[in-house]
Amino acid sequence: MKKKIGDYLALSLFTLFAIVVIFSCFKFVKVFANNEISDNLDDWSNYSTCLAALFTFVSLTFIYLTYKKQSDSNYKLQFDSTFFNMLHTQREILSSFGVCFFKQRCEKIMTYHPLSWSEELSSEEAFERVRKAYNLSLKEPDDSSAMHYFRHLYHIVKLVHNSSFNYKKKCEYINIIQAQMSNEELFVMFYNVVSFGNKEYLQWLDYYRFFENLRSTGSLFDKIRKHFFHNTEFKYSAPNIDNRNIILD
Repeated sequence: MKKKIGDYLALSLFTLFAIVVIFSCFKFVKVFANNEISDNLDDWSNYSTCLAALFTFVSLTFIYLTYKKQSDSNYKLQFDSTFFNMLHTQREILSSFGVCFFKQRCEKIMTYHPLSWSEELSSEEAFERVRKAYNLSLKEPDDSSAMHYFRHLYHIVKLVHNSSFNYKKKCEYINIIQAQMSNEELFVMFYNVVSFGNKEYLQWLDYYRFFENLRSTGSLFDKIRKHFFHNTEFKYSAPNIDNRNIILD
């Protein structure tokens, strides 16, 4: 926030000065363009003042560009430090689980879903299937063993989304997060975020195509995921893969 305010202030002052310089040059040309070369020192003084203003404008331009570059560089350094520290913490949280934690959650979720499904599925039916399947995977109704993991993951994604980077750069950071996760983690995360129904979070994940590499478990899952991630182009669909071995490998 402070970075943006500083940028806006610097840009505003730069723009104001540019307007003053352009106006001064325009006025100078208008007054002296049709006159002969003057012997009056006052005229040359005005000419020198105009040139000084131009050189000052050029100098300020370079100063502003240098400031902007340095500011962007410092912002990226600070962001990278926070981002990768949070990512490291995320891996530490994961390591506190058992080796087969997410694999077991996947198996429980998949027991609720047939691999093949040819009927149409409404959004309400899709949500209900996701919710029931996710609740089935919990050890207890109030199981919170993975909530710290998903809550922390949410804040990493939020950090990237709220950054001042452009879309392409944000996608690079999102891809780093996704690359750190196994198929099982992505699969269980899908059911977690859909079950809790945080619309804003779902929009972020869809916007950055977070689940584009999520491997299909069958035609039913293919139908379900399109209800919640309309803009994501999934790379893996049921007809192109061995559904029974795609998650639990």
